[in-house]
Amino acid sequence: MEWKCIRISGLMLMFYAALIFPSNALDTLGADYKVYPSSLKPGIEGYVVITLTNPGNSPIEDVYVFKIKAESPITIDDYMRNIGDIAPGLLKTLIVKFKVPENTGSGYYLLDVNLGMRVAGSSEKYVFQIPLKVERDSVIGLSVLPEKIEADKPANLTLRVQNEGSIIKNLRISWKGEGIIPLSESSSMFIGSMDSGEAREFILRVKALKQGTAILHFNITYEDIAGSTVHESRSVALEVMAKKKGFLDVTLTPSVLEIGKKGELAFNLMSKGEEMWNVLITWKSEAIMPSSSSSKFIDVLEAGEQKTVSFDVYVNENVEPGYYPVDVVVEYDLSDSNVKSEETFSVMIVGDIALTATLFRAESDKVFISVANTGNAPARNIVVYASSEYGKGEVFIGDMKPGDEEIIEIDQRNVDTSKPYSITLKIEYRDVFGENNSEIKEVNVHHFSEGVSSAYILGGTVLLAAIIAGIWILRRK
Repeated sequence: MEWKCIRISGLMLMFYAALIFPSNALDTLGADYKVYPSSLKPGIEGYVVITLTNPGNSPIEDVYVFKIKAESPITIDDYMRNIGDIAPGLLKTLIVKFKVPENTGSGYYLLDVNLGMRVAGSSEKYVFQIPLKVERDSVIGLSVLPEKIEADKPANLTLRVQNEGSIIKNLRISWKGEGIIPLSESSSMFIGSMDSGEAREFILRVKALKQGTAILHFNITYEDIAGSTVHESRSVALEVMAKKKGFLDVTLTPSVLEIGKKGELAFNLMSKGEEMWNVLITWKSEAIMPSSSSSKFIDVLEAGEQKTVSFDVYVNENVEPGYYPVDVVVEYDLSDSNVKSEETFSVMIVGDIALTATLFRAESDKVFISVANTGNAPARNIVVYASSEYGKGEVFIGDMKPGDEEIIEIDQRNVDTSKPYSITLKIEYRDVFGENNSEIKEVNVHHFSEGVSSAYILGGTVLLAAIIAGIWILRRK
């Protein structure tokens, strides 16, 4: 709904309390409106009072409402009405009732109004819009402690989640940060069900990038007691204090690696004003493995000098995409002491989502299509939009892990089974980092002729399976 808010905000700046008309209509017809109740919530009924006035010197004749349409999911009954003539200086009033369904999210929704009339003997038609603002009561309470953290230093945040409404299911919470990054897979959380008043806590391991203010943006989805999916969003700000001064700066590049592939970690070490001897750097990670050693030694680091220490690494092929910590320990000698410094860095590990679509079975009035994830990364909230010359369909699959397969069913009408045709699939999904993706697939559909019986098809399938099994047994021997 964000695009609606932006669009309406611009309109409200231009026409704060007036309807949106074409420029030529403003000279002919005046209008105003009021929405009752003023605060719209999901599950209520309301109405709009539209006042039409004639500010000119000539009558406006045969005014009628051609159509009023509400933006989904807001609903109204079919509305057609003759208003009649509006004499100069007079007005007419319309009352339009609407319903806000329970599953309506927060945001702005539009009522499109189509009017017809005769002005100076010619027929005119005007279309304008009325914005309705819906505000949904928040059900999920979020709080984060502590409220202050130190810049460029790992920190543990406690996220408290409380259900302030009725029973909910399949609660998912993910977050993105401004000026703050996760140091583990804590950017996505799931709770199967929560009773009214129940609270849970999660530990978020994070690092603020700089002094100032860091913001965590939370995206929340869950199923309410009626089974409807509800979306909420929340933002929490943290105060970030300056990092305490030390003798050595350590940075890491790159910050992105790929599952099951080789890569390199490069640590940049810089002495801040003092000469250092016997510098030993060691690192460890559960997701990233060194190709040889995980430690390196530097004899001396002059005051103000910077050196880069590189390690060849390999990313574990069994991990999932996400943020993974790399713990680093640096030991060195100063003129009067031995120092041990510990740092934790976050490395983004990405994978490949490879969705395939193939024909599974075709019938005269429907088609079954296999959708599989053959990559090494999970896909979230998958929706398939199918279209062909014989019909359209929409199927929600949900999440698919690597290796998962789902058979979806697409209804078709009046299919000519004597010739093949194609179905276009638009597959939309999100990766684990919350990025939206879209792919287009073409599936060729063909029907077996009536002379080929299902028994032959079944027999061929069994024979093929037996051959594959035989080959596997021979290889085992």
